[in-house]
This record gives sequence, C-alpha cells and structure tokens, in this order.
Amino acid sequence: MTWRPTTLRLVEEHCPKALDFYESNRPEDASHFAVGIAAHAVLEEIVIESGMKGRQLDQDEIESCAASVVAGLVSRGREFDGVQEPPLKPAACLEGKELAVRHLAFWWPTPGARAELGVAVTREWKVVPYDDPRAWLRCILDYASIEEVGDEESSVRALVIRDYKSSWVADERELDTVQRRV
Repeated sequence: MTWRPTTLRLVEEHCPKALDFYESNRPEDASHFAVGIAAHAVLEEIVIESGMKGRQLDQDEIESCAASVVAGLVSRGREFDGVQEPPLKPAACLEGKELAVRHLAFWWPTPGARAELGVAVTREWKVVPYDDPRAWLRCILDYASIEEVGDEESSVRALVIRDYKSSWVADERELDTVQRRV
C-alpha cells in the first residue's frame, strides 16, 4: 500500500474505516475540490510559463494563461495519477482562477521553481520516482524552489516548499498536520 498525506489525514481526522471506504474505488463526488483543483492548476501553469520566460508574467499573460487552464478544466477535466477526471463546473473553475490570481498579488514564483512536483520514498526512506511501484509514501509538493532567504544581515540558500490552501477552514492548525510534516 502507498500512503499519501491526504490518506494519512483521512485516518487521523476520522478513522481507518474512512480510508477503507476511500480506497474501495467507489465513485466519489469531487466537486467540493473543484475550486482548489482549479487554483492549483492555474498556479502550476503560471510557474511553468514564468519559468520558460525567465521572468514574471504581466497581467495580460497571467489572464491568458489562467483562461487557457480554465478552458481545459471545463472542457476536458484533468488527469490525476494517470486517471482522467471529468470536466469541472465553470463557476468553480472561475473561482479557483480568481483565487490563484489574487494569490499572485502577495507572492510570485522564483525562476527555476517547480510546481506540483511528485516525490516518493520506499519504506526505507529511499527516494524513488513518484510512480515507482515500490513507493510507500507519495506526495505532491505544490511549489518547490531554491531561494536566498534571510534579511540584510545574513542569508542562506534554502529549499522553499509552499503548500497552497484554498479551504475556508484552513487556519493555523494547518501548520502542524501529518501532511505538513511529510
């Protein structure tokens, strides 16, 4: 069995039976995730585009990039872990787009950053490709970059990991969860 922070959290917040239900592959209504899916997809594409251009995107480029992502989610849906998901509702995609664009007012991706980066380890904590069948724990990092962090007195090169939250219930408790520890 391969664990993910999401499934660990499901057990932590509910019970092992909830995980059994989740893993039984029963169809589930994922519409309550649609805003977050759209926001993540827009931010991912903006990280990719700004990396390819080697600079921050201007507002027109952001809007064009975001509109293209929304059009794809509404018309085709997304593929997640090799499984094609159905298209998302336009209103949820537009809300996710707006959330992502507002997020960029406070933060901008560093050149060379990676978005939606899949990482995995074996039981022995050996790093393996995300899709490796030996993976015991898998996670997707929303954002990862190497950055200079510090102040005017000192700085260091550091690995910066960002975990986007689109839930209205996300608060300071999100700073110390199984998902964040992973």
